[in-house]
Amino acid sequence: MATQSSILWPEHLLPGHTDNFISNEVKAADLTTQQIWELLADVSRWNSYYKNCAQITEPETGPYLKESSVFKFSTFGLPPLTCTVKKSVVPKQGTAGRLAWHTSTGVGFEVYLGWIVEELEKGRVRILTQEVQNGPIFKEAAKRRQIRSFWATKIGWMGLFRLRVVKKCEKLTWRASTSLYGNWIRRRYSRQ
Repeated sequence: MATQSSILWPEHLLPGHTDNFISNEVKAADLTTQQIWELLADVSRWNSYYKNCAQITEPETGPYLKESSVFKFSTFGLPPLTCTVKKSVVPKQGTAGRLAWHTSTGVGFEVYLGWIVEELEKGRVRILTQEVQNGPIFKEAAKRRQIRSFWATKIGWMGLFRLRVVKKCEKLTWRASTSLYGNWIRRRYSRQ
């Protein structure tokens, strides 16, 4: 079996050294990396499959996320987050597609989200999304053992593949270390 790609993390955001880490993976057949990439890298299409995002502001260069571009979107009812694309590598034969963005706010949290879209043997593709989160709200939630809702973010994103594109999933794996309630985050955010 070939070695599968992994997310390339900024040094200060390595999983295991952050307050929260989430990992989700799908492997599917009868699907191409290009089909996935077209939906993932084009922010103008996000609303067609991810209902937990709103107020999307495309980068100045257009709807496709390219390295160094800046875009905004709102999730969990938060004000729009300003995100900078850190990686954008279109998938090609033998090369994994990579997309990653970073955001931090003045209210004490930082998030880095990465995607990998790659071909596997026997006509399959692998879609991996992982996210690290830092900040007091994530530390506090981990102490309280509140383990539900940032899964909802990932489940929503992965809905792209379950509802919109993927017809046959060989394997569906959901993994998360610590998760938070979306309402709890909104309350904490609004108090700051």
